[in-house]
Amino acid sequence: MTDGADLRPAILVIDDEPTIRRSVSRLLERAGYRVSTAGTGEEAMTLVRSQHFDAAICDLHLPGVSGAKLCEQIWLAAPDLAGRLIISSGDLTGAGVNELLERTRLPPVSKPFTAADLLRAVGAVCPLPGDSGSGGRQAAS
Repeated sequence: MTDGADLRPAILVIDDEPTIRRSVSRLLERAGYRVSTAGTGEEAMTLVRSQHFDAAICDLHLPGVSGAKLCEQIWLAAPDLAGRLIISSGDLTGAGVNELLERTRLPPVSKPFTAADLLRAVGAVCPLPGDSGSGGRQAAS
């Protein structure tokens, strides 16, 4: 018997575009992750302060707050997400982007991205149990 606890890794998807939130959520859930979504920085911070996440995917361009500022706030509220916060954007240029990418120490996921790109990025920082970090990739031969 189980106690009902959901032991799947928890991912937070932060994006202001509802279609992207839905499609990314469905993709990650089908892969075996538990997913929460936020459309604003405020929603994201409410979730980060109230729940544990094993990784997060954050769009750089959100209304009301820059992705860089939101990442700083997330790291302060949940230091365990350092090194497990994936940056996502259609525009990876601009003030502070290179510095932010250096701080995350993770390759960004550039929009538009493929399902394989996203699963690879998430799997690299938050492998599923028994996955050994392949994130949906095939094993190298």
